[in-house]
Amino acid sequence: MLSILFPYSYVAIAFGFLIGIGLIVLTIGCMSALFGIFLIYTGILRITPLIEFLTRLLHTILPEQTSRIQENIRNSFKVRFTEPIPKDTNYIYTWHPHGVISMSHFFHILTPYTEWPAHLKPIKCTTLAVLEWFPFGKEMLDYISAIPNTYHRMKSTLENGESISLSLGGMREMLGSSYIVKRRRGIFKMALETGTPIVPVLSFGENTLFSLVPVYPVIEKWFEQYDLCVCIPTLQSIRKWLGILQDPLKNPITSVAGKPILVPLTKEPTEADISELRERYIAALKDLFSKENPNPNEQFSVI
Repeated sequence: MLSILFPYSYVAIAFGFLIGIGLIVLTIGCMSALFGIFLIYTGILRITPLIEFLTRLLHTILPEQTSRIQENIRNSFKVRFTEPIPKDTNYIYTWHPHGVISMSHFFHILTPYTEWPAHLKPIKCTTLAVLEWFPFGKEMLDYISAIPNTYHRMKSTLENGESISLSLGGMREMLGSSYIVKRRRGIFKMALETGTPIVPVLSFGENTLFSLVPVYPVIEKWFEQYDLCVCIPTLQSIRKWLGILQDPLKNPITSVAGKPILVPLTKEPTEADISELRERYIAALKDLFSKENPNPNEQFSVI
């Protein structure tokens, strides 16, 4: 019996050896990953020095190409103020529409490549709070002057005398042509509690940058309860967008900032106070739309 099984013992030994090597590699890999995560979340391992190095490298190796891209961005994303906004206080800038990636908001607030007035910066741009928990997430948000869109963080930023900028309609505004305002309450309550003026900003053409891949209605319905949506740009619109690496957009996106809406300091605002401010905001937004909208066929709609 043993003589019959003897040749197969080498196979068993080899198989066991491979399993042992696999377990060792898996253990070392898991330990390395955990150690790397520990270094990232404690701030010992950082990514911003690498980003800064790569940025300088690109400007050194490809100076003409990088300058052309920056100029294309400047010519593709215009900004105009209906009246000068003095830097005598901080503001809440509210952008409509959100757009698939909110490109206008991103380039004007988080980059120096557009003609957004330098005296109105720095501004903290709000983004999804969950991004802070991604690897290098908190470091990247600090690097680009962004903050998570939590009530406490936004309010403390205003109380420290800094401006904030946000897409008021949120992700759901990507799916339609209506501006989402009536569902919002917190930002108006925050403005009253801090006495911060609100500056409405309309980006005409933002929602035409990308077309979306159709998603099953039942999936969108499920995400709606969390005020989220599934927005996947089509490959064709992505290819069209990447053309900005060579030339400016054929139809520039113009963002128009309206007159600041003055907000009285109200430490404990009532629901009536919040509703009254929201109605004033909607009226100002409608007035800005009627005066600045370049497309006469587009109707103003707020939900």
